[in-house]
Amino acid sequence: MTTPLRVGFDMTPAGLHQGGVGRYTTDLAAALGRTPGVELHRLGSAGRGGGGLAKFAGRAERNLLYYPVMLDRQAASHGVDLVHCPGALVPLKLSRPLVLTIHDVLPWRLPELFSRSMLARRKVLLSRAAARASRVLVASEYARSEVIELLGLPERRVSVAQLGVDRRFQPVEPDAVRLAHRFGIPPDPFVLWVGTPEPRKNLSVLLRAFALVRRRAPECSLVLVTTPPASWRCWAAASSALAW
Repeated sequence: MTTPLRVGFDMTPAGLHQGGVGRYTTDLAAALGRTPGVELHRLGSAGRGGGGLAKFAGRAERNLLYYPVMLDRQAASHGVDLVHCPGALVPLKLSRPLVLTIHDVLPWRLPELFSRSMLARRKVLLSRAAARASRVLVASEYARSEVIELLGLPERRVSVAQLGVDRRFQPVEPDAVRLAHRFGIPPDPFVLWVGTPEPRKNLSVLLRAFALVRRRAPECSLVLVTTPPASWRCWAAASSALAW
């Protein structure tokens, strides 16, 4: 009988992000749990919900305790063969092989999106983790070329693992009555946008493009599917774009 690969999977990003990284973490963990030959061990910092002091305490726990020390200890206690970190949060040290997913290189390409302290932390920690990772996963060939160039990684250690789609995301018959009743969407054609209200999502360009659509189809609506903004700065950017 073949011994299964014992994978320690860091679930922390799933509790922090309602956007793409959180969805990726949740769905990939579920898929790995169903994969023959893989024994999945969910690791992670529970953190603290809410805002204010609770949010600050959760961030401090992750940055000062969990990723510097506890993640490695959790991995050891579970006896895993490797640890997969699916987001930008990475351990300072790890006594087991590391698999790291890098979703983007924004700290290098768009540093203005980050505070000075966050920018320095992201660059230093992510560079160090990527340098010692046994395998770095990216979603596309373009992302692979970016990671290899900007982080100086050997090509052989960076692999493309394209993002999948969960089975529950599939075409359905449109139900205009249900859409109108539950979400207030009129029974007319609409443009659907899904994302988080952050400046880098470029909502102003979306609004300009939609204005061109309305010239030819004035009955068309714009529907945004999003999450509560992470900061008032993000909310202000989204509000100004919508007011355009």
